[in-house]
Amino acid sequence: MENIYKSLLNLGFIIYEDKNEFFLQKVSLPHSPKVISQVSFATYDEALNFAKSVVDIEKKTNYKALIRYRQGLGVEYVTVPSIVAKDEKEAEIIALEKSGLLKNSKAKIIEIKIRFQN
Repeated sequence: MENIYKSLLNLGFIIYEDKNEFFLQKVSLPHSPKVISQVSFATYDEALNFAKSVVDIEKKTNYKALIRYRQGLGVEYVTVPSIVAKDEKEAEIIALEKSGLLKNSKAKIIEIKIRFQN
């Protein structure tokens, strides 16, 4: 538990107690610029779980996808920018959903390229 708190502290999370309430704050750091103003929780565990969930959300990465497909008139391409996902497999699923190709019964997917996007 102490290691988790130290990791969160290194990311700018501060959890403290005041008058039987626990407060969480996130300050901006060069490697973790997001800021969260003071939020109150009934227990320390609730505050800790909230901080961990925020860190899990920040672990998601931006991807973009290039989908090559055929629907009768030759090869066509569609680019899907700004896909937020945990990994490339999840990004691939989101790209297919966003492109609308899953709903198109004539489209035959030839290739999906997933690229990391800054």
